[in-house]
Amino acid sequence: MNNKKKPCPRYLAYKILRIYFSKKIPLKKIIDIEFASSGITGPDRAFAFDIIKGTIRFLLRIDYSISCFSERKTEDIDLCIITVLRTAFYQFMYMDRVPPHAIVNESVALAKKYCSISSSGFVNAILRKISIVNNLNDFTGLKINEKVKDEFKKISLVYSIPVWLVKYFCDMYDKDTLEKIFSKFNEEPAVFIRVNKLKTTRENLVNLFLAQNMAEGRDFISCSKGFLKEEIFTDTLILKKISNIKAIGGYRQGYFSIQDFSSQTAVKYFLKPQKGEKILDLCGAPGGKAAYMSELAQDNCLIVSVDINLDRLRIFSRNIERLGIKNIKLVHGDAALPEVYSKYGFFDKIFIDAPCSAFGTIAKNPDVKYNRNLNDIKRFAKNSLAMLQGCLDYLKPSGIIVFYTCTLSVVENQEVLYEFVKRNSKKCRLLKPEIPAALYDYAPGMAQPNLNSDKQFFEILPYFFGSEGGFAAAIEKL
Repeated sequence: MNNKKKPCPRYLAYKILRIYFSKKIPLKKIIDIEFASSGITGPDRAFAFDIIKGTIRFLLRIDYSISCFSERKTEDIDLCIITVLRTAFYQFMYMDRVPPHAIVNESVALAKKYCSISSSGFVNAILRKISIVNNLNDFTGLKINEKVKDEFKKISLVYSIPVWLVKYFCDMYDKDTLEKIFSKFNEEPAVFIRVNKLKTTRENLVNLFLAQNMAEGRDFISCSKGFLKEEIFTDTLILKKISNIKAIGGYRQGYFSIQDFSSQTAVKYFLKPQKGEKILDLCGAPGGKAAYMSELAQDNCLIVSVDINLDRLRIFSRNIERLGIKNIKLVHGDAALPEVYSKYGFFDKIFIDAPCSAFGTIAKNPDVKYNRNLNDIKRFAKNSLAMLQGCLDYLKPSGIIVFYTCTLSVVENQEVLYEFVKRNSKKCRLLKPEIPAALYDYAPGMAQPNLNSDKQFFEILPYFFGSEGGFAAAIEKL
């Protein structure tokens, strides 16, 4: 008989958030470790995940709401108490189906058990106040509009984006585009499934998913039902939010990979891998893009994938084994140092998945917006320039470099490429990509004159496809 105590989802959410607030470790890493050790599954897992991600996603707005009901400043409240309050406020503001009395009782119990008896009284008093507010989220929005005069601060609190980042984005986009981007940042993204056509077909995978009771309208959305154009998304299916992708039938057999559509676009429409080519893949781990290169070339090209992180390379190795791919050579080393790949000679194409601020992934990884600063942005830009320069000599004449990031950042993207081409004007040029016209049907925001006047880049904003944001460009060696 199994007497193991069933994990409490609210406690697990509280524990993970307390660790994050105290240590600022990447949230995904904490979630992976704590979920695995707790054994939490099913609806409880989904409930805890919702509280964790949602609390971080709306943290600044939640803290402002707490300040409206507490005489203490949020920064002066003990860590364990503020963590309990944040999770409770998130439930009141964004989880309509959770009964108010359950939120109050469970939160007070958490405070009593893991903080102190006196602190539980403080938590109880505040939550009793907000439990009689008709709509706490609307109430908070009205208070922000009434009391906050600075426009940058107001936007920051409305969308839970740090003020410095609001200002950074305001320099890049018009007001309408900003509102669409920030709104998408606060929505849980769909999961993009890339069919491994080396092992199965799109139709067979659809049937497999449907057979697992992931019927349309629940977990599975078929592209053929009008959500996306099939002629563009031929390799792609969409899943709604799920809690454990590895538990889905077909995953362990290698029938599919998880890969956001923005990076699929960079591989399929910019790199365009062909049979017989030799491709250098820089910063390649954990391997989603390299695997797609291989699948598009029918496992009939040589891909040399370089990454400095051994743990990610081990994941990469397991992924290509699962997918049945044979033509990828893994190399451990610094992608900015040519000696790690120079022994392989000249390449037909080079793909750089440049380390970046990852602002395009905020919807999936909301802690990103709190973990970056301007110095990080400048450092990433400098490293990208070094990688571009380091690999250029190993590209064949008329070969192309595809530069991709999962961020929205003019310093890391457009300015890096302009500077690189300027330094190497006699050796290379920016290419205007041949993107299918139907892709632009999803991209109404492409007309940002300060970013892309001649369409040399493809900047994927989060509201184009409901995917991550990203940036892709192609450079030809003369």
